[in-house]
Amino acid sequence: MRRDKIYISAFLLVLGLLVYLEAQQKQPVNWNPSYVAADKIPLGTYVLYQELEEAFSIQSITVPPYEFLQNSQEAATYLFINHQLPFDDAELKSLLKWVEQGNTAFLATEYLGDNLLDTLELKMEVVVPQSDISSRPVFSLKELQAHGNQTYLYDRETFYYAFSSLDTLEHEILGTVKPFSETTSTSESHPNFIKVPFGSGQILLHAAPQIFSNFFLLHGDNHTYTEAALSYISPDTPILWDAYHKAGKVFNTSPLYILFQTPSLKWAYYVVLAGSLLFIFFEGKRKQRSIPVIDPPQNHSVQFAATLADLYLEQQDYKSIADKSMSFFYRFLQQKTDSTRDADIINRISARWDIPKLEINSLFTFMNDLQQKEHITERELKDLHKKINKFKKRINGKHTT
Repeated sequence: MRRDKIYISAFLLVLGLLVYLEAQQKQPVNWNPSYVAADKIPLGTYVLYQELEEAFSIQSITVPPYEFLQNSQEAATYLFINHQLPFDDAELKSLLKWVEQGNTAFLATEYLGDNLLDTLELKMEVVVPQSDISSRPVFSLKELQAHGNQTYLYDRETFYYAFSSLDTLEHEILGTVKPFSETTSTSESHPNFIKVPFGSGQILLHAAPQIFSNFFLLHGDNHTYTEAALSYISPDTPILWDAYHKAGKVFNTSPLYILFQTPSLKWAYYVVLAGSLLFIFFEGKRKQRSIPVIDPPQNHSVQFAATLADLYLEQQDYKSIADKSMSFFYRFLQQKTDSTRDADIINRISARWDIPKLEINSLFTFMNDLQQKEHITERELKDLHKKINKFKKRINGKHTT
């Protein structure tokens, strides 16, 4: 009896210690694109919703637009914010009919269904940075350009989108996006915020729902950009906040939901659960506890770089890939020789690793020829890759004292 008490006490002590250690662990940041008004995660919209409640009359809509708009007669602005908005044909038809009556639909998303894009004669495409490996987007608005050419950075590597096939007579460009660059400010801008008249109403399309997220609004003075983007909404009409098309909304998908709706089933479940715990405690106290498998943290930077390289290859932009390869190789040689001058690098490599200067000059000449060309072929890119790898192996395979 005394031994059982010791076992129970030790078990409770270890259990309490495990609970304490688990509670003290730092939780990783959740970067899932939720856009739910109650979520305080980086890509939630808690901050935006609180601010809109103070400035507008706002109503949260938890049903599909097709169902809600059948009984809606009041003029309003329907605000959709999600990473994708693939409306089905019935939803789109009811929404466009509602807009034609003099209302506004504001859609902030990275993906629109083909049915809406075809209706508005638009296309969406991912923006690929051409001169820098960074893909942090910088936003600007026509509304703010009157107060200076202000730009607003989304300080996180991400894919971002823009509109193409625009008709300047039908589509008014309200804002643009371009990739952030520390070396140049002349990057090409792409339209990502447009206004399309439709009947007596209008449709506002923004290709970056991130500008409404907690992360963007709480970073520097980015809230100024979001406020200016929302200034195209009439303050005299209420806002219909879409809470249906949300990636982070909660569903009751658990089978336990049915059990808990019936009191008798709920108590039967509790009795079975308590009996199972007692059985495990008394029958399993002499058995080894399973050891949890903890997956190591994953480094997505290589995956991101590979994805970006695939985009360059799909566009057959071999020149950009070659320029970056030669830049990285030149930095490698600078680190190995502690020199930045080509002549010093050649002399030190030749002396330290016993490589003929003629061979080194041949590689440098080949790279200089590629740099002078506006376009190169896939064959030339492969030759460059082979020459650089062969040269690196010769240097890394020899050690000097």
